[in-house]
Amino acid sequence: MRAAARTDDPDLLARITGTLAVGRAHRGSLDEAERMCAEALDTADLSAATTALLAGQMGTIMELAGRLDDARRWLGRAID
Repeated sequence: MRAAARTDDPDLLARITGTLAVGRAHRGSLDEAERMCAEALDTADLSAATTALLAGQMGTIMELAGRLDDARRWLGRAID
């Protein structure tokens, strides 16, 4: 969280949020993780690299939630 407080770069903030979301998913807070990652993805003017990273993180969250079809779609979007 200290890193987020030190920047106003929307890409960096979105990547930090996505990483925190995956951490929450690993601890069982799947709904919160999905919400956080979706909000990060909704950030205006993200770079293609950040969008791809967040899509991969959303895919991981979906996999942890047992939503394998959704995970496949998100992971596919990350590599496209």
